[in-house]
Amino acid sequence: QMQRSGPAPNLITFNATVAAVVKGQQWAQANALLSQMQRSRLSPDTVTYNALMSACAKRSCWQQACELLGLMQQGNLQPSVVTFSTLISACGEGWQWPRALELLKRTRDSALAP
Repeated sequence: QMQRSGPAPNLITFNATVAAVVKGQQWAQANALLSQMQRSRLSPDTVTYNALMSACAKRSCWQQACELLGLMQQGNLQPSVVTFSTLISACGEGWQWPRALELLKRTRDSALAP
């Protein structure tokens, strides 16, 4: 719908839209926006992935959040402390304590403050 009227969407408008649909608990819409970004030849950034991981954490979808981390790294993006915090929350919500502890260690190893 963003592309039907007005200027072409950019990374900022996509990120704002992703954040809005996550806040509105429109999970499928948030995932669809990632595909739409890629079709628009826009590369998601750390903010995009963090918002999508947040949606996963709120739904206890820790596996999907971890998959997003993989996609993020494939795109040569560096995870931030927000990325790791969100992933740790997602794993905690999914009762994946060993994985959450592993992510905490990765946070420390990457010199990010937990």
